[in-house]
Amino acid sequence: MKTAGLNENFVRECFRDMLKALYYCHKIIKVIHRDIKPDNIMINHNNEAVLIDFGVSALVENQEDDELKNNMGSYMFFAPEMFERKIKGIKVRGERTDIWALGITLYYLLCGRYPFEAAKSPLHLKELITEHEISYSLIKKEPARDLLKRMLQKDPDKRATIDEIRESEWVLGKEKEVIEVDKVETDIKKDSFGNIQRLLKA
Repeated sequence: MKTAGLNENFVRECFRDMLKALYYCHKIIKVIHRDIKPDNIMINHNNEAVLIDFGVSALVENQEDDELKNNMGSYMFFAPEMFERKIKGIKVRGERTDIWALGITLYYLLCGRYPFEAAKSPLHLKELITEHEISYSLIKKEPARDLLKRMLQKDPDKRATIDEIRESEWVLGKEKEVIEVDKVETDIKKDSFGNIQRLLKA
């Protein structure tokens, strides 16, 4: 099994595209994706990352109150609060669960593996996500490690926002260029797409 991640610069460019897509979803059309994962990121003919599969997405009428009443998506990408809503009465905010899932996706693209791959069962996976600290030993560079720690905060109130993420040292890169998340290309050709997942399995 291949465990090495993708080229960091390539991942950064894809991640920037994902931030633009997520900003468009959350702030412009008021949609929570609910199933962000490598399988749902496509690379088009211009090497741009495109977010696909809105089959379980949710439309949020009030941007200030994006509480989700039920869990949807893939178990490996569930945020801790999604397991604890009934036990602790925690409100599950859609934007924050999307950020968590994007963080798990970023971890996978950089490392070639998930932070909770040691899970032996769904119950064990739930335990790892809610109670165990994530190991960042495979993330060699401090800026990437710092960003992931902020995105994968178990407390959703402390989790990084899109604006905080786009201003992070790792996203800015050497050029220190802040990406304009509010400028998204919506007229994209649908030919010549390939899933980003295939690159890790090459």
